[in-house]
Amino acid sequence: MRILILFMIVCSNVIYVQSQVGIKTDNTKGALHIDGLGNNPKTGSIPKDKTGDDLVINQSLNSSNIGIGVIPDADSSAQLKLGGANSAFLPNRVKLRSANDIETVPNPEDGMVVYNTTDNATMKSGLYSYYNNQWNKLLEKEFISVIEYRDLWAGVTTSTGTGYVDPVTDTKAYENPSKSTALLWANPATKEKALQYITLPETGSFALSFRLYMKQSANSNTRAVGYLWAMKGASTAVKDVLDVSEINLTSFEESEANRIMTASVTLTVSGNKDDQVCIRWGAPEMARGSLRAAPFQMIPQKTSLIFWKL
Repeated sequence: MRILILFMIVCSNVIYVQSQVGIKTDNTKGALHIDGLGNNPKTGSIPKDKTGDDLVINQSLNSSNIGIGVIPDADSSAQLKLGGANSAFLPNRVKLRSANDIETVPNPEDGMVVYNTTDNATMKSGLYSYYNNQWNKLLEKEFISVIEYRDLWAGVTTSTGTGYVDPVTDTKAYENPSKSTALLWANPATKEKALQYITLPETGSFALSFRLYMKQSANSNTRAVGYLWAMKGASTAVKDVLDVSEINLTSFEESEANRIMTASVTLTVSGNKDDQVCIRWGAPEMARGSLRAAPFQMIPQKTSLIFWKL
């Protein structure tokens, strides 16, 4: 009987033994401890200069943690700790074909990081992180926000760009960006004229602040309405609307020279470097504002735009 009781006690103790596996070491510091050079002391703490070749897998805060070249702390919340003082972490090197590439790295998840080796006009080499359904290049330098400036240009047939730009009018203008006029722009910094698009200088989100100077179309006390659209490239489809704003102003009975309205509007857009944004101007079939263009002139009586990265 005593032998049976002793056997049961031994078996119960064996069940609750927490095993640790050591490879080339008897002084294990985790569930699995590999000592590459086999130079750890037999017992006690392991000096830091002896852990450079060690791999330790342990459990801390209800999660597994791994130390490479270092013994992970018992209460650490880091799942991976690297200890090499003259080594570096090298992420996977891949050839991304575009920011929306989901085939090179199948089923990407938010937070994934890779080093892209592709280097062309659309994808530059460097570290990329996946979020918001695309690969985003991590900044390699401190970003300095620069404000860019554009003047409204009256049309391709004008030599000076000065004049008024009428909106396309339609009773459904508020829901249909195709019922609007695509605005042209001049760049005072480069002297470029009749630009069809605002080109994003960086990947990210931008604020576009418009200063609208308008002449009302009717000599009456009424409401003047306009719709300012920011569109993706040349598209006029609703699915490619980046932002839109309705402008409501009151017009008054005045002589033609005094029928002036002004408004300030800010739109926001997001995109990749070199994406093109088209600005469109529409109105319903009622009193409306015709935008005044006076490019390259330092006067307040004109429509202009400034934009910057958020």
